[in-house]
Amino acid sequence: MMEKDPLTEFSHRPDFWRFRIKADGGEYSISLRVPCWSKGVSLTVDGEKVEAKPQNGYITLIRNWAGQEIVVDFKLAIAAIQLKDSPRFAFREGPIALAGIIDREVSLNGSPDHLEAIIRPYAEREWDFWRNRFTTAGQSENFVLKYLYEIYDEQYTVYFPFS
Repeated sequence: MMEKDPLTEFSHRPDFWRFRIKADGGEYSISLRVPCWSKGVSLTVDGEKVEAKPQNGYITLIRNWAGQEIVVDFKLAIAAIQLKDSPRFAFREGPIALAGIIDREVSLNGSPDHLEAIIRPYAEREWDFWRNRFTTAGQSENFVLKYLYEIYDEQYTVYFPFS
């Protein structure tokens, strides 16, 4: 059984996705795929940290499983993805595309290699979940970015050049 943890117990916006897996039924291997967007992985079995380095994109655990809980955290980060043969970039947090809530193309000041100075997450909660919102910083005109799939009836831009 696997479930995504809503991470409601944190007092700040989490920078990882947590998954819990309950392993039953004897001796076998469990291979956990580490996605290419993950900027790091943390793993525990029944609360004990497990040092495991991904090999060929997977972490493999071999043992006699009898109801242990595996908790895996995939580190999230905002990444800039350059369009082929173009000076424009798109952004994502983990695997999810971001879109700027702005009705035209704007050039961003800064470097796509140092996004922490340009794009910052809101630290806002909406009831029991964290809002998937970001804001630009240090720009001539700052604007909000949010998950592309959450946009409805708003004008937005996905690709941005840097100046």
